[in-house]
Amino acid sequence: MKIFKALFASVLMTLSGAAASAVNVEFSDVSNFKDVRAGAKNSIKFIENLKADLTYTFKKNLDDMPDDLFVNVTFLDIDLAGVAAAKLPYHRRYIRETDYPRMKFLIEIKDKSGNVILSQVQNIKEKAIEHTLADKRKLADGETLYLEKKLINQYCQEILIPSLKILDNI
Repeated sequence: MKIFKALFASVLMTLSGAAASAVNVEFSDVSNFKDVRAGAKNSIKFIENLKADLTYTFKKNLDDMPDDLFVNVTFLDIDLAGVAAAKLPYHRRYIRETDYPRMKFLIEIKDKSGNVILSQVQNIKEKAIEHTLADKRKLADGETLYLEKKLINQYCQEILIPSLKILDNI
């Protein structure tokens, strides 16, 4: 079953890469990130899944971006919501009402000639007063990186995509 899941994830990544080839997502030295620790088992697998999930989320959000713009995202630091459950044999994080993710990344937007239009470090955080009912359900179901993906989705929909549309019209 694990082999099937890994194969399925790689197929999804390949398909998402074909649909959004103008988006490149990289990760700087993950070992220096503030908080990307897994539970007791296989932190290497956890990091691989983290990279795949966040890459897929960015690429999925930017499927419909203008064809003549290219986006490079380099994660510089990640602070996942909650704390790792060190004694559990799977990648579960305990998340309280006051726990939210933070991500710092460099975003570069280039035109079709490769000229950099915008290069800027983003430090995004979610500081809602409390988690919504939908958040609580997803977290209770154990959905991996739910708050982190939600934060990327929100950033892309509210900031990045409108900015790309403006840049495309210039």
